[in-house]
Amino acid sequence: MIIVRDAGFHFGRFYDAAMQIKTGHYSFFQTNYGFQQSGRVINALYGPLFAYFNGALLLLCNNWFTYQVVSIYLLCLVAAGSMLLLLHYSGVKKVISVLISLIYLNIGLIPAFINASSFGGWGQALMPLVLLNGWRMVKDPKKPINWLWLGSTMGLLLQVHLLSALLACLLLAPFFLLALIKRQKVWKDFFKAVALATVLGSNTLLALLWLSATNQLASPDAYNLAVSGLKLVSQQAQLGNSYGQILPVFALLIAIFFLGNLLLKQKGPAEMLLLAWSMVLLLIASNYFPWGYVQKQLPFLATNFQFPFRLVTIIYPMLLLSVALTVQKVLTKKNLPIFAAVLAALLFLLARPVYQTNQLRTQKLSQKKLLQTKLARQGLDPLLSVLNYGGQADYLPVVKKGPDIGKAYRKQIASRWQSFGHQVLPGGKQQLSWTSKGGKVILPLVAYQQSQVVLNGKTVKKLTRKSGGFPVVEAKKGKNTAVLTFVIPLWGQVVIWGCWLSWLLLASFFLIKSLTLARNHVIFMFIKRQKTVGV
Repeated sequence: MIIVRDAGFHFGRFYDAAMQIKTGHYSFFQTNYGFQQSGRVINALYGPLFAYFNGALLLLCNNWFTYQVVSIYLLCLVAAGSMLLLLHYSGVKKVISVLISLIYLNIGLIPAFINASSFGGWGQALMPLVLLNGWRMVKDPKKPINWLWLGSTMGLLLQVHLLSALLACLLLAPFFLLALIKRQKVWKDFFKAVALATVLGSNTLLALLWLSATNQLASPDAYNLAVSGLKLVSQQAQLGNSYGQILPVFALLIAIFFLGNLLLKQKGPAEMLLLAWSMVLLLIASNYFPWGYVQKQLPFLATNFQFPFRLVTIIYPMLLLSVALTVQKVLTKKNLPIFAAVLAALLFLLARPVYQTNQLRTQKLSQKKLLQTKLARQGLDPLLSVLNYGGQADYLPVVKKGPDIGKAYRKQIASRWQSFGHQVLPGGKQQLSWTSKGGKVILPLVAYQQSQVVLNGKTVKKLTRKSGGFPVVEAKKGKNTAVLTFVIPLWGQVVIWGCWLSWLLLASFFLIKSLTLARNHVIFMFIKRQKTVGV
């Protein structure tokens, strides 16, 4: 297995979703099984629907190794499938489409998910579907926006990776503007798509807006943007992380196709926009862009964006579509040797990340033998009992300015939680039990403004919290119990259940439509065969 910091974070939240499904004790906000059973909010702010999907997949696999293999396979399947769909819509020949799709699996954040559990890989896997909607805006004069497809795609991204959804908006912006210039009848379908995406992502949008308005949430770790841009040479390349660099051979191919596109005649505005926008974003994502100055002016980007190379999520689909269209336009029998040379270069590009992955250096673990023993067992519990995860400060409530919240979490929860008894109650409540000599006790729980703590059967009206949301209670001598509940008002429950219902209706619609198309195809083929027999 490949176990890195992000893997522990995502494993913890997927384990929580899996146990909710298994036990039937659901809690949309409160994490009762993962993250040291602390009750902190994670999945509600980080792709809730996709978390439950991964939780169900985890239960089916029944061990972490199988789950990781299956999830990587699914990622590659979705990424290649979405790219094939984009290229098919764009009229690219099958042989070129297959080659481009294989390349897509080996660049950007898709290898980052395989090697480092970077969840931006799922955003990149779905991004060709976003580009398909953008390409349609500038290529389909009759119906530039299919509001159902656009709204569904954006809604899905909101349920998978919020940052990728924001990047998708950046990708679509120039295509939408060109569609406005060419034809003015796009606003109606645009607002329909926005409304659909909002409904489909309403649960995570609710969580983000509501919690941010009522709590001061800790930001993710800050990174230096000036050294996190896309580069030709990367120290991390030796560790198999090719996502932080652009391989020299790929940079050469980009330059060749950029010059080739400039020299090609009969280049339409849509094709020029595709190439120009991808090249502009490529420059912005690189270390040549003044990210140090940008960070000084907009310091929040250091925590909320972190890595400029994340822009490859939207850059690579556009670049590869441009490459595919160019290759198809110039490919003839006479220039077959040129195409063969390009093919050889692309195959070399494919081989480099594979080589890096095979040469990946693994860290020495202090509990290596214990970890191997745990991984060999069936079930989900053993691995998380060994991994020291959850120390990230993401989404923890900041009660007052103080020491590092992530460090405080590790001290107050990660190192103490097993000294308390934990029981998840119906309704998504977390019950804590312990024996005390009396006096004040810091509970290994995370309480937000919406949280309620019942101590020994009595509701704590004025709850004292340490920074990080750790409740401080006055324990009695002997056995004590505390119950943590995240209180959701009626309007919040309506939004959450309305979101789940909208996904159920959408899935039913697409299923019925697919079955209808399949039935009509069978009927058509049967009639065609009967006519042939009759003749």
